Amino acid sequence: MKSRVHDMTGAARTQAADQPRAPHAVGSVMRQAQVQFPARFAETHWAMTSASAEEVISALDRPPFRAEKRHTQWERRSGARAILAWLSGSPGATWQERWEASPGSAEPGRWAKEGHVWVRTAADARWCGIRAGLSLMAVADVLRLPLEWQFSNPSGHLRALTERSRDPEGFTRLEGIVPPKHWTSHGGNRSRLVLTRIMLAKGGGLADITPGDAFEYVTTVRAASHDTVSSTLFYSWLRELGHLPADAPVTLCFLHRITGQLSCEQLIDRHRCAVDALAGHGWGDLSR
Repeated sequence: MKSRVHDMTGAARTQAADQPRAPHAVGSVMRQAQVQFPARFAETHWAMTSASAEEVISALDRPPFRAEKRHTQWERRSGARAILAWLSGSPGATWQERWEASPGSAEPGRWAKEGHVWVRTAADARWCGIRAGLSLMAVADVLRLPLEWQFSNPSGHLRALTERSRDPEGFTRLEGIVPPKHWTSHGGNRSRLVLTRIMLAKGGGLADITPGDAFEYVTTVRAASHDTVSSTLFYSWLRELGHLPADAPVTLCFLHRITGQLSCEQLIDRHRCAVDALAGHGWGDLSR
């Protein structure tokens, strides 16, 4: 009898393995939160990206984007002008649409190796100027760089430039709330980088970051395996600033690991595969 039961359950396990996998419950709280608080949609039309090339260059020549050193400003300006000339050959009604149609956006892994070759087909510029020009265009909200692109092309200067030029008032207020030792700590620097990355991907300032933007960042980081222990301190800072709705999750810690309360349908889906397999081998009462 024991061997019969063993045979049946063994066969049942084999058949269950062939069944479609039931919905995984771990992290369901994060998925529910993303439904309730979706991330901002990736737009392609807004004021700065719809401006003409000369209007863009003129904006980059004015505060808060103008560099204090003349050589730095010249380098950024020449790089931005070269990128605009290159993107003019791509289809689209805005600079964002043209960027997304270019290989620079489609293949972020190749940008660091071949970006200067692509851009110099349209205008002569040094690679350091091209990189500086693209950073300034991103900070000025001419272009928005997806998180995956930023992960593939990290910059040691982009965070400081964004804090200083995109939303200086917001970061000054945040610095006044955060204890000094935390602001300059390793975790604090990482959290400031996260905030600037979200702003460069979605547009706006600190006050415009939504819970959904934060959830999307953490999920994207985990999927890309760039930082499996990504700091969630930035989310607590946003809450302290009063920028998050009262019904948003209090913290991001372990949100991917929490199951939460499952509905009746979810419970049935999780166990249906095994029940159906056993029922097909004489355990019919289990499916009733």
